[in-house]
Amino acid sequence: MEEIKEEIAKIVSSSGGCYGATREELRKIDKLVRLFKLYYYLGLRYPAVIEKFTEYNGEEYFGAEIPDLPGCGAEGRTKEEALERLQEAKRAWIEVSLERGLTIPEPGSSLELVGGGLDERKES
Repeated sequence: MEEIKEEIAKIVSSSGGCYGATREELRKIDKLVRLFKLYYYLGLRYPAVIEKFTEYNGEEYFGAEIPDLPGCGAEGRTKEEALERLQEAKRAWIEVSLERGLTIPEPGSSLELVGGGLDERKES
């Protein structure tokens, strides 16, 4: 968040506001908007699905994915490693989507609750 504060201070001090801003200042404003959106989506709690797999030689690994973010997944030798890599993948997925101007779904948008518990979910 400190980066955002610094960028805002630079813009305000150079032009006195957004009216009459130069192209460079408008680019900085666009960067700030992307940063705000990035922090917003990174702060949301997306449900993750973790599966344990066994290779033909008996070695085990874990796959993790976020169903709401199509193609956002990671693997690791442990659950913890898979989840850590999934966080990195989530950040990259969101950054690329913002750069391309794509819609980023909110958590739970492609999941439907089943049964009585909040943790029981399935893809729809």
